Order: sequence, then structure tokens, then C-alpha cells
Amino acid sequence: MTSKSLISALWRLLRARSTIIAVTLWITIGSAVVPLSQANAADYGSLTQGVVERIWGASRFETAAAVSAAAFDTGVPVAYVATGFNFPDALAGAAATGGDGPILLVATDTLPQATADELQRLAPAEIIILGGTGVVSPSVESALATYTTGAVTRLSGSDRYASAAAVSAATFAPGVPVAYIATGLDFPDALAGGPVGALRGGPILLVGSSIPAATAAELQRLAPDEIVILGGTGVVSSSVESALATYTTGAVRRLSGPNRYATAAAISQDYFTPGVPVVYIATGLNYPDAMSGGPAAAHQGGPMLLVGQNVIPGETRQELLRLETARIVVLGGTGAVSDAVLADLESYLAPVAVDDSATTPEGTLVVIDVVANDVDGNL
Repeated sequence: MTSKSLISALWRLLRARSTIIAVTLWITIGSAVVPLSQANAADYGSLTQGVVERIWGASRFETAAAVSAAAFDTGVPVAYVATGFNFPDALAGAAATGGDGPILLVATDTLPQATADELQRLAPAEIIILGGTGVVSPSVESALATYTTGAVTRLSGSDRYASAAAVSAATFAPGVPVAYIATGLDFPDALAGGPVGALRGGPILLVGSSIPAATAAELQRLAPDEIVILGGTGVVSSSVESALATYTTGAVRRLSGPNRYATAAAISQDYFTPGVPVVYIATGLNYPDAMSGGPAAAHQGGPMLLVGQNVIPGETRQELLRLETARIVVLGGTGAVSDAVLADLESYLAPVAVDDSATTPEGTLVVIDVVANDVDGNL
């Protein structure tokens, strides 16, 4: 068994039997055994240290700009712009980005400095506004033209359902592999679905107590291979689920849990496999951070999971264990996700992968030193 596969097997055993408090990897360097974090890459090949990091700013506008700056290089093909003061118009945005560009936030009549500075850095080939003039004014639209040599276009409709349909129609061709359906009356399910929609190449469309005409018309045009509902019957009813079968020759299925945290975990589990490069974490109690984080998560190939300000829900914990990531990105300041939660998240970083080609005179030896609680809560 290689050292990498040994670590993987031990990690699976530990997460099946224990709540991991701390994991330390040790390696032989010459005749000494040292923590992996202290090993010199020159002595031991390529090493990657797991990390939990926080991306935030003093406002939702600054946080969105910081998220974009951390994920996207200059010269993106597109930057999306949405109001920072409400969620409906941007619910469909993350899937539409395809992970190719960020969602930045503005006020109705003002282009915040942080957003302007990030657009200046990005130099996007085009800018797309999500929502009508009631949420992003014509004056802001005009100001945005300064930051691209291409077009500034607006995708909007008469309501949130028509806006989501317009975003889909401008982005996706008929025959998409999937269309995601979420309630238009709340944000968590649609925002957790954004990265998956972007990576699978399908839109997020919105429903209420019935299927709005704009959503039905867009589903008719798309003819998706399958339809996936995000959320339980309390937000998308069984009658809506039955009616959706009209718009696909494939399955209509549902990803849900007893709460928003469990639903986000179910969405992640449906698409992402263990060993994802990154997991994004946002509060489940407000929308701006997850809204701007969705495109970044998709760009970097990871899901969006939700937490409370001071607690990691059990369903989120289980999904973090399953995902075995070496990088976790927390979105927002301590008012959204506390430092205690950030510290707790460090327990869910998978062991660092070992380069099996690296050897020492004594050979390569890795020892895992674990402090853990067993299933009975004993150390």
C-alpha cells in the first residue's frame, strides 16, 4: 500500500468512527521524525498544507469584491452585477456565470468604490446587470460602461420569476442536461445550488405555489434532460413537482433536507466527490456572501455549504467529512461566521496528500497522530 493510499484509508476509518479533534502527520527526514508541516519541500517533494481562510470586507460590497479578487484573474469574459439589497434577481446568476466571472454588488443608485475598483482590476469583456431599473438604476448602468470595452447589458423581467427566465434564456441553449428549480421566495436553496448549476451547465429557475408562466415557457424552450428540485415540499410543493414532469422526458427528482443546511449538504453530495479542491462556507441566515461566493466556488470546483454564526450544523459537518477537502473558504466577517466556527472548521481538513515519489535514505514513513472522540464520546 502506498503512503498516500494508507493515509486515505486511515482517514476514512477515522471519520467513520470518530469526531476528529486534531490530526498531525509525521514523516521521516533523514533519521529524524518531524511533523509534516515542518518538512522542507526540498527534502520531501511537493507538500500541500490544508488551510481554512476567511474572505471578507467591511460591507457586503467589499466582501463581494474581495471574493472576486481572490478567485478571478484580470481579463474575465464577463462580470455580473446585482443589487446588494435584495436577493431575487441574483438567485439565477451563479449558475449563469458558469464559474467564468464574478457577481459584484451595487446599490440602486450608487456604484460602491470597492465594486468600481474590482471592475477596474478585472477589465471584463462585458458586464451583465441582473435585474431591472428598480434595483439597478440607469445611472449605475451608464457608470458601468467605464469598466469594459464591451457591452453592458441588462437581463430582467417583470418579476423575479421572469428575471430568472431571462437570465436562463440569454445563457443556455435548448437541450441542457439539467434545470434546477427553487423557490423564488427565499434564498438558501437557490444559492447553494448555484455552483452545481454552473458546473453542470444548467439554469436555476424559480417557482412559487405554482409554476409561473415565464418559468413554464423557459422550461418548454430548454427541454432539459432532467429537472432537479432544490428544497423540500414546504418550499416547492408536490403538486409543482408533478407538474414539472411535463417539461422533461427524464426524471424529476428532489434534493432536500429538514432545513436549509441539510438541503445545501444534499445538493453538494449529489454532485461533488471526495477530494474536492475547496469548500466554500457562508452563513445560512443572510444572502449577500453566498450570492457573491457561488461563482467563485464554481470557478474553483467546490460546493457552497451553510453554517450558523456560532454553530456548524450536523448535516454540514457530515458533508465536510465526506468531501475530504484540504481548503475551506469562509465568506464574510465574524458577524456572519464567528471565529469559533472558523477554528472548528479546521477539524474537517483532510490530511495532506503525500508525494509517493519522494524518498529519504531511511525510506518514507508517515505516522498519523490523532486526538479524537470515539463513538461513545471518549478520548
